[in-house]
Amino acid sequence: GRKWSARTGAAAQDTAAEPSAPLANATDACKLLIFIGDSKMPIWRLNLCGGNAAAVAARAGTKLLPPKIRIVWNPPTSPYQHTEKLRLVVTAVNSGSVCSNDSQFICGVTSLCISSYLVCDGVRHCPGGEDEDTSACAHRRD
Repeated sequence: GRKWSARTGAAAQDTAAEPSAPLANATDACKLLIFIGDSKMPIWRLNLCGGNAAAVAARAGTKLLPPKIRIVWNPPTSPYQHTEKLRLVVTAVNSGSVCSNDSQFICGVTSLCISSYLVCDGVRHCPGGEDEDTSACAHRRD
């Protein structure tokens, strides 16, 4: 079976075979599946092949996830299938009174915020990518 490794906080969990990872077949090849907890049904099912990964990810939107999620990807098996470079970004977001803290960056018109440490780091963490806009990064000195 496939091997998966998870890291929580400062303590790493052991890498172990994932018995519940589905086997790749014609229907599941190149799909990214995201499950909540031990659920058998994915909350997201994204096809990452065919040059449309960015568009599919944008349509998936942003959802707040519970603390336990499971991510399964069945890569393509044929050398003729093309997969874009894949970067899965999972960012802890806050909402409410936490966002009024100076250590938080407010993501556009949403009620979400991220750590100010993540602003202008080259990775889009806000749903609309406001944390990487030139206006947000104008203050940064490298």
